Amino acid sequence: MTLLETPAPLRPSFKRINKTVFLHSSPSSSTPTSHPFRDPDTIILLSWGAAPFKPIAKYTTRYETLYPNARILLITTSFADLIFHTESSQKAILAPAVDLLRATPNGKTLVHIFSNGGSYKLRELALAYRRTAGHTLPIDALIIDSAPGRPHFHSSAAAIKTVLPEPWPLWILSVILMYAYLLGMKLWHGITGRRAISQLTWEALNDAEVIDPKARRMYVASRSDEMILFEDVEAHVEDARKRGCRARLEKFVGSRHVAHAVVDGERYWRLVRELWEESMLRRD
Repeated sequence: MTLLETPAPLRPSFKRINKTVFLHSSPSSSTPTSHPFRDPDTIILLSWGAAPFKPIAKYTTRYETLYPNARILLITTSFADLIFHTESSQKAILAPAVDLLRATPNGKTLVHIFSNGGSYKLRELALAYRRTAGHTLPIDALIIDSAPGRPHFHSSAAAIKTVLPEPWPLWILSVILMYAYLLGMKLWHGITGRRAISQLTWEALNDAEVIDPKARRMYVASRSDEMILFEDVEAHVEDARKRGCRARLEKFVGSRHVAHAVVDGERYWRLVRELWEESMLRRD
């Protein structure tokens, strides 16, 4: 593996494997914790589309504090991944992550995904793992933050607007191109019958052949989220339960997209710890 430069907001313990995959290895000597044998061995964190590393680092740093003996596999998503995705390109870029996970098939694993971008990346990781290992990716606990959302024109536009250039002439041009692209994709899907990547992701998260249905789930959402409709999350939770998943929905008030931990961090991380403890009770 070729190690590249690690972005400054991430701690030096993170090694960049490729443009998408980063690894924080567990320390050679264990740090005493209250329940060392129940802590996760691996935490897989899949960030939202085009997420800056500064907010990502707030989650990785907190996990390093909560579970100091766990390794953290960070997988990022760019808008280029979502727009120009191909199965072969995603398989190639996720191959190092798959190899790392296959090396510890019986480890305790916590997965934390954000928005449709992180949901999409989990779908691709799970599919790549299944093709290689012949079975679903083992997951004990799954946290779904601000996701999943069905294809909606206005929410897609809101998401893309967050990364448009700020100088107003470029911003106006970018908005025109954005709407042209979204309209073009809508027409393309209508003509060809092909489903949008967000719809494929929506379905995959509740597909037992892709995501382990035995994993304990927690959805975190808010009606103030302008990019993911709360009703979409509610519908996905209901569908997951009908398929036999142990899923809970935690509603936050006043928090915007992927900002629930910012509005009420104490509650957010308490819920994370509770979900993990519940998942370990299932293992016992």
